[in-house]
This record gives sequence, structure tokens and C-alpha cells, in this order.
Amino acid sequence: MTYKAYYQLEKTIEDDPELNSLQARRRVARFASMHPAAIGQKVEVMVEHFRRHVQDGLDSQAKAMVVTQSREHALRYYQGIKTYIADAGYDDMRALVAFSGELKVDGNVYTEAEVNGFAETELPAKFDGPDYQVLIVAEKYQTGFDQPKLSAMYVDRKLAGLQAVQTLSRLNRTFPGKDHTYILDFQNTVEDIQNAFRPFFEVTALEANSDPNQIYTLERRLKQFGIIDEGEVQRFAETFYKGDLSGHDRARLEGLVRQAVVRFEGDDEDRQEEFRQLLRSYMRFYSFLSQIMMLGDTDLEKLYGYASWLIRLLPDREMPGDIEVTDEMVRLQAVRVEQKEKGSASLSAGDNDLLSPISEFAAKPYTEEEHRALSEIISNFNEKHGAQFSTDDFIRFEGVNREILDENMIEMLKNNSDDVVYRAFRDVFFRGAIRAFQRDNEMKSAMMTDADAREEITKHFFQRAQRQVREKKAA
Repeated sequence: MTYKAYYQLEKTIEDDPELNSLQARRRVARFASMHPAAIGQKVEVMVEHFRRHVQDGLDSQAKAMVVTQSREHALRYYQGIKTYIADAGYDDMRALVAFSGELKVDGNVYTEAEVNGFAETELPAKFDGPDYQVLIVAEKYQTGFDQPKLSAMYVDRKLAGLQAVQTLSRLNRTFPGKDHTYILDFQNTVEDIQNAFRPFFEVTALEANSDPNQIYTLERRLKQFGIIDEGEVQRFAETFYKGDLSGHDRARLEGLVRQAVVRFEGDDEDRQEEFRQLLRSYMRFYSFLSQIMMLGDTDLEKLYGYASWLIRLLPDREMPGDIEVTDEMVRLQAVRVEQKEKGSASLSAGDNDLLSPISEFAAKPYTEEEHRALSEIISNFNEKHGAQFSTDDFIRFEGVNREILDENMIEMLKNNSDDVVYRAFRDVFFRGAIRAFQRDNEMKSAMMTDADAREEITKHFFQRAQRQVREKKAA
């Protein structure tokens, strides 16, 4: 069942400030989506649906999950549900919230443990018991969380691809008497969900095989950040794999992992995001490989167990703070949430797509021509500077491209000739490269002092960006 929210907004300030249009639209949309009136209407739909259709299931053990857009959304939904339940006098329904790290909202600092009243590590067991019926999540517990009593999901965030499949599949766990489940979606259409599931329907077919050795490339790249300490991973594994864990064991494990969190928080934002993406890629790829082959490498398994704790404790990426839309600037005049589609999103027999092999992690594969061009750039660069940079060093520029290819840059590449857009791309790419290599003095120095090399590198990744935009447009 899908729902759609309609908002009516009006400007409340006399000034008409100039803002980046795409960023401003996102902020206005965020302002509207977190407005108490908007959350209040969705909360009413969720709570009343749960009480009417879900709560009595599984001998009154049925659970529900609310999937939100961000940590702040999760907290505000928790507060909204808690208030609605209290105002309605429902004393047989309680909620929990899951989010990582500290969260500052309206001048107050919140942690998951303080809001729920117990340690983060206790949440799965608490939710499994009879005292709590609803769990509100953002990234944490959205995937990889097994709760067989989960019978309903209320989705208020965009889902696509494998993330949609993994999120909604939380409902697939079997439990005695569980013969149907419910999904109420406030963000996605039935067609969106069908497109996400299509490659995995009936037979999951690959265009080509994935290379299992890539797991070692991911392991090496993760350890290069200096965030994961090998000794801490080994000590974690000694406790984690010994059997049933006591409360003392869990506290010890969390203490070990939080040392990496401290190192992560001391790093710059670009490296934090790259590390976070690589950690998720490692977990997904290792999970995939371990189901189809015997890896025979216990160090990979130890790192996977450690990573499964670390990813939950890492703070989420915060929204940029350059534009703040407030009640003094915009007023929400009206909001309406109405049901749109009702029924099954099941696919028909034969309705499936081929899956591409796992061959890249956050970067598009290189064409043969691009490989040759990059090899020539590296050779010239090393010869000129007496350096020994490798292909891996230069592919780190892919992270710069990912960072700068926001909606503004994509639109510029789509709608302007090369000579018009290249200057803007060059300036943004240079600033991004200096940030990315701020701890690599040799590369940073060369980028800043060698104009010819800088131009050659920038043109190469400009062409890569153009290809990515063209292929996305053609798709």
C-alpha cells in the first residue's frame, strides 16, 4: 500500500535570499517532511494501521519497523509515535528507536541508549520481548537485522536496487502463524519496488562471474585508512567467536570497536565517507562470497564480524549545514497524506532482469581506452617527478569525481558544451583533489605546482565524468 504527502508552503520573510536551487529544494523538502504536522499525520496512519491489522497477530507478538530518511527523522518519528500513543491512551504499545552516535536536535544532544533507557547492545533482545512493538530506524538495523516476528513495515524514505530488496526482505523471516505481512510506503511507488526486485525474481542470472579475489583488495584498502587496528580485530574475534556472549562480553566488544570510532571521528569528512562506503562494500561482498564458496581465510571472517559491529557504531553522515530553512523563512500552511496504490507488488512469471557481476566498488569500470590513457598519465607523471605512483594511487581521484558529481554538475555536463563546462569542472575538481590528498604531501605538491600534469589528470577525469553522465542519460 502506498501513500503520498502533499504540502502547501508559503514564504514568511520579506527578503528573498539567493540560494543554491537544488540544495534549497532539498532543505525545503526536509523542512516539510520533518514538520510536526507532516509527521503527525503519518504517525496516525502507522499507529492505527498497526493496531487494526498487525498487533493481534502471532498471538499478540507481532512487531513493526518504521524506516526513515535520517537519524533526525528517526528521533522525531519516535517522539511523534510516543506522543500519539500517550494522547490516545494506548497502554499496550511501545516504541524503540535505533541510531548511531550522538545526535543534536533543537539544541539538545541525544543518544540511542539515553532515549531508550538501556545500552545499544541490548536493543535486539529488548525488541524481541513483549514490552516493545515498534522499532524506528534510519540506516541502523534497516538491513541485516533478523527479527522473525516483524510483520509490518512503514517506509518513509526512498529505496532502490539492492537496498530496497534487503530492507523489505526483513519481513521474510518465518515464524509460526505468520502467513501475511504489510508494507505501507510513503515514498516509493509499486513500480519503484517492482523495478528493484526484478533482477532477483525467480532466477538471479549474472551477465558474468564476480572475481572473489576482490575481497582482498577491499580488505587492503580498508586497512590503509589507519582506522582499523589489527590487534583490536584479533581481540574482538577471541571474544566474539567463543560462543554465547554475556553482558560483560558485549561491553568489552563495544569498547574495542569504539576505539576505531574515535579514530574515524578524527578523520576528515571525505575520507570518512570513503571508508564508510568501503566497509559496507566489504560486508556485502564477503556475505555474498561466503554463501557460495569456502574462503578458508579466518582473517576475512574476523574482519567481517568486527565490521558488523563497527558499521552500527559509526556516526551517520550529517546533512550539509550551509542552508538552514526555518519557521522564520517558510510556513507549512497545509499537509495532506492520502492513500495512492493498494495491493500486491508481486512480479509476474518470467519478469526478471540480468544482474551485473560485482566488479567495482563505488566507481564505474574503465574502458580499454581509459586504461591506456591513465597508464600514459601515470608513466609521464612518475618520470617527471621521480615518483612511483601506481594505478591505485590515481584511481583515488575517482573519489573526487564522486564527490563533485552532484545534481548541479550533472545538469551542467548534460546541458552545456565541453568548452563551457570544463572550466567550472576544473576548478571544482582541483579543490576536491587537494582535499582528497591533503595527507599525501607528494601527490598534493605535484598537483599544486605542476600545471601540465594537473591539466592532464583533470581532463582524463572530466572525460570519465562525461561518460558517466551520458550513460546515465541513455539508461
